[in-house]
Amino acid sequence: MGQRRARGADLASLLDDPALVDGAQFERWAAGFESWDLCDQVCQILLRYAAPAWTKAAEWTARPEPLVKRAGLTLMAGLAVADKKAEQLRAGGGGARWVAPTPCGRSAAPRSGSGSPGAPDRAPTAGR
Repeated sequence: MGQRRARGADLASLLDDPALVDGAQFERWAAGFESWDLCDQVCQILLRYAAPAWTKAAEWTARPEPLVKRAGLTLMAGLAVADKKAEQLRAGGGGARWVAPTPCGRSAAPRSGSGSPGAPDRAPTAGR
């Protein structure tokens, strides 16, 4: 991303009104993320204060694009710190159910047929 373009995006994230940001604008921002620092700044300064933040955070963590996935995790972190209702993580509150990722990228939720969080569904292959 060019330096001039990055400065424009920085300025836009500072000047935009979170009350006016809708889901379509979230997606336009996501399509324009070209660096981790811009992604983090836009999420922490603007997007986490917008109404679709909880939903987009959960949706984006499941997306394959690395910077969009990062944006989802950045939103989750910002929301958990700033939102007084974060201890619920919106589970059962009409929002998306969040499942904490583990360091290896697997879901911490129990998988079908297993009793422990993050346990594989099948036995490990010999030689691993």
